[in-house]
Amino acid sequence: MAAVSEITDRPELVVALVGAAGTRLSDLSNELKSELAAFGYQAVDIHLSDLLVNFAGWTEPTIIGKGERTRHLQYMGDAFRQRLEDGGALGACRR
Repeated sequence: MAAVSEITDRPELVVALVGAAGTRLSDLSNELKSELAAFGYQAVDIHLSDLLVNFAGWTEPTIIGKGERTRHLQYMGDAFRQRLEDGGALGACRR
């Protein structure tokens, strides 16, 4: 049997962790990355909220703070989905 590091032909896995704004998913994410690494997979984090800065309607938050940042990202995500008239539009974005 080949060692895990020798196996290179494996399917791509896509796993999405989704939670309400402010939900701490980092512990779960780290554990999942660790388990996948044991099988030779490398995880890549993509935060959909980070893609909003590319939205033509993007505005910078006026107040800096975690709560304000969260509210602003929620507002920008809503504006993005409304502009495209598609509730799942942000999920279809790619880097």
